[in-house]
Amino acid sequence: MKKLIVPALLAMLVLAGCTSGGAVASSPSSSSASSVKPTPTPTVMTNDEAGAKYLSIVCPGNKASIALDAAFTSGDIAQITAAAASARDIYQTSALALADTKILWPEGIAADLKKLSDAQFARVSFADQVSKATTFDEANSIIYVNDDSGAVAQKVRAQLGLPASTTCE
Repeated sequence: MKKLIVPALLAMLVLAGCTSGGAVASSPSSSSASSVKPTPTPTVMTNDEAGAKYLSIVCPGNKASIALDAAFTSGDIAQITAAAASARDIYQTSALALADTKILWPEGIAADLKKLSDAQFARVSFADQVSKATTFDEANSIIYVNDDSGAVAQKVRAQLGLPASTTCE
């Protein structure tokens, strides 16, 4: 069963995971019409901006996947559950950021980002189950259902002008 976990975790690395950002406009004061400043119109990110944002969202998840894979390789249940708990939280942050409608991505990638967000939420569930395991065999028996998120991530990377093999150093 262990041989199923390692390829599944490596497949997660294709996403390349982080936190979201996004501007929140404050409400203007209603005390004086002359002091009201118009709210700036949000603009869609350029491909360069979106590429940097995308990597800031997905790179932490990739790093968490590497750490979880290393923990599984160690066979130490304490390391496995700690890495899984950390990964779970990072995957959730990434999933929420990819689904954040306040981030104005370039046209044509919203549907793919939704698929990647959904895949990250599936990883949240997987990592949560692993984090609760009490033995190596129990953790190793939790099956991660692989999906097509690797292909989708590569499509997003291509659309944003990112190389296929971007590292998250």
